[in-house]
Amino acid sequence: MTLHRQGFAHAPIAVLGAALGACVIAPTDDSTVGSRHTALALSGYASAASNVLELRAWNYQRGAWELVRSFRSGTSAIGRDQRIYGWSTTVPLVGNRYWVSPGAPCATPGTGRFQVRELQHEGWLVLKTFDADGMACLGDEIASGTDFAAAGAACHTGDELRLFAPDACVTAPTSDTTRPSVVLRATDDTRTWEVQPGDFTTFDPIVVHGGLLRLRADGHDPQGLTTVQIDYEAEVLCRAADGSTALRRIYFREYDPAVPPTITPGARVPASFGAGVDLTASSFRYLCPSGTTLRTIAVYATAAAFNRTATPSVTPELRFTLSP
Repeated sequence: MTLHRQGFAHAPIAVLGAALGACVIAPTDDSTVGSRHTALALSGYASAASNVLELRAWNYQRGAWELVRSFRSGTSAIGRDQRIYGWSTTVPLVGNRYWVSPGAPCATPGTGRFQVRELQHEGWLVLKTFDADGMACLGDEIASGTDFAAAGAACHTGDELRLFAPDACVTAPTSDTTRPSVVLRATDDTRTWEVQPGDFTTFDPIVVHGGLLRLRADGHDPQGLTTVQIDYEAEVLCRAADGSTALRRIYFREYDPAVPPTITPGARVPASFGAGVDLTASSFRYLCPSGTTLRTIAVYATAAAFNRTATPSVTPELRFTLSP
């Protein structure tokens, strides 16, 4: 991934990059993205090499911060008095749930709230952010010879990115000969996993202790989208006191929207949809026969996106084992 930097008139970009400490330098707070259909690129600096960072977004559906991606800082150090380490991440198809309230039409502009955190010995450090005035201040401070830590302390304007996005409608052409894009993400609120069509995934299931798994699917088609769905199978293992076991298998589907839109050429139509489901071990206990206890749940999940053609885009399967 390439590091996307904000330019300044007062100082060289390489010098400015070294001057920020643990922070987000791109995008700037209160800025506008070109589209919420395109990938969201972020970059900045962390306090340690190869350290764990998290991108979190405010989920309007849940009314809570949600882990979107985990990643690590780089290993090349820069800085004069304090060494810092660059990081960058690009997130494809940031879902509508992070831009607008549930049920908002595609003609609604969006506002997203994002945070980047770095893991420290004492807990999580939320990285500082800069709006346009803060970045101008930073450029002036660095140009005058102020060290990056002091400049960042003097000029940062917050610890959250508020980004604005235009509406998510597109004008449907006469035909659509390309498949839509789709991504399936999963998190246990500590780790994240992500697959798109064509990715390779291991057949070894991911063990999730504590029984919480959040599945999120997002799809996009610049000619108009009709449906995004998550399909998952749950194999529920139950055990009796005598050691005997019972295995129950059940299939589920989560999809958005409830009624797929009609794609009419020349009309303004939605370009993206997103489906989500939160799974907990306790929600599967009802499948265990009387006199048995729940042991594990094996989950096999894929995501698919559909446009007006008959052939969908489908992700590889993610496999999980949930334990209570």
